[in-house]
Amino acid sequence: MEIETGKDTQLTLQGTENLLVGQVDWVYGEEFSIDVGFSWSPDSRYIAYYQLDQSTVPQFPITDFIPTENEVTNTRYPKAGTQFIWPSNRSGFKHLYLYDIDGKQIRQLTGGNWEVDDLVGVDEENMLAYFRATEKASWERHLYKVDLSGNGFQQLTQGDGWHTISMSPGCRLLHYRHRGSARDRLAEL
Repeated sequence: MEIETGKDTQLTLQGTENLLVGQVDWVYGEEFSIDVGFSWSPDSRYIAYYQLDQSTVPQFPITDFIPTENEVTNTRYPKAGTQFIWPSNRSGFKHLYLYDIDGKQIRQLTGGNWEVDDLVGVDEENMLAYFRATEKASWERHLYKVDLSGNGFQQLTQGDGWHTISMSPGCRLLHYRHRGSARDRLAEL
């Protein structure tokens, strides 16, 4: 848009539902912190832009459970493999379950008289799931890991209290804050 006149000028005609031009999908923001699909030249005479063909990227239904009436939208998910992890309260406690791409349960990954608070990350290369849970006490949140065979359950954070976790893509690094501690910590897994 020209600032002085307010006039919009279309620069390309190629964009379709499957061909993104000058924009990026959610993966770029999530994995690379890129939220725009174009860049101006230093002299403002040119624009370079991404062109993303998503025609071969499979779509998967994603349910938004926040609204009163759940909303299902199809989302292109290029990282989708043959398995996914789904939290469920079917046992009376919220735990993690591994499913195949057809929706058939493969196995329960966590279990007990405690709850998984949130799935923090999945290390696909090492077949590990990282999550926060109330296993130690209902008023505490700790980081745990379990391998996708359902073995190797291990608490990773130390110290009583509430641990807030942010995991890097690839699950190599994490940033966490321990309530009651005066400083943040960065840890390598």
